[in-house]
Amino acid sequence: MGRQRNRRLLADEYLDDWGYCRQAPPKLAFIDCAGVSIMRPLICVGLLLSFGGCAFFESSGQRYVVFFRGSSAQMEDAAEAVFVGAANWAKKHPDMPVAVASYADPYGSEKANTDFTRLRAQVVIDGLVANGVMASRIQRREIGSVKFQGDPQESRRVEIIVGNP
Repeated sequence: MGRQRNRRLLADEYLDDWGYCRQAPPKLAFIDCAGVSIMRPLICVGLLLSFGGCAFFESSGQRYVVFFRGSSAQMEDAAEAVFVGAANWAKKHPDMPVAVASYADPYGSEKANTDFTRLRAQVVIDGLVANGVMASRIQRREIGSVKFQGDPQESRRVEIIVGNP
């Protein structure tokens, strides 16, 4: 069958460069009962599930960041929008815990950084309570002085964590 010349080809055969009949390699495709390839629809479904699968599940939490000016407990201008967003998320998910983690930059004395950490955490907690989050839900974490990667502002922050992001 493999080396015959001048005969009629079967459906799974082809002629090689020298005119001999060869068995075609099997196709790598899934075929349904009607003989139609279902590989393309399977790939499309797989891609849709991998990209959009997260939309089927509710997020387990959200993280918000409030930045502060150097050597103070005064917030940056965009902080009010962060409070509103965090408070709305917390009110929408009343079963999720709310944590406030406060950081300071490595400059200044240890006492000053401890004070800024405490004051910044309290400012954020007060803002959340003013926007409707119950104070009993909020857990305070005073992290203190940490080094930053690029910008010193990274260290002068308070993170609001609702749930477990």
